[in-house]
This record gives sequence, structure tokens and C-alpha cells, in this order.
Amino acid sequence: MARPRDWVAHVNRPEMAAELYALRVSAQHGRPFGTEAWLRQMANHFGMESTLRARGR
Repeated sequence: MARPRDWVAHVNRPEMAAELYALRVSAQHGRPFGTEAWLRQMANHFGMESTLRARGR
């Protein structure tokens, strides 16, 4: 897959607060990063549903 023409600008842009938070949550919980729909689809596919639930009961 070819990179878009504005690839350098895209990867160098600062993250939005919500995006940074989502990245941190994904890293802390060991789950994939992506849209909610994609995340649920991948969790179901790989049997990782437990990573979507909060810890505890």
C-alpha cells in the first residue's frame, strides 16, 4: 500500500487529547487501538472480549 502524499504531515501532527487518552487506555489494557466498531469486531474475532470490560466484578 502506498503512503498518502501528506504522510509526513499526518504523522507529525499533534494528537488530540481524546486520541491520546484512547492510545494510553489501549496500551494499559493490552487491547487494539481503533474505532469502537473495529475494536469490538477484533476483540470478538480474537477472543479478547475481556479487554473491553472494566476490571473487577
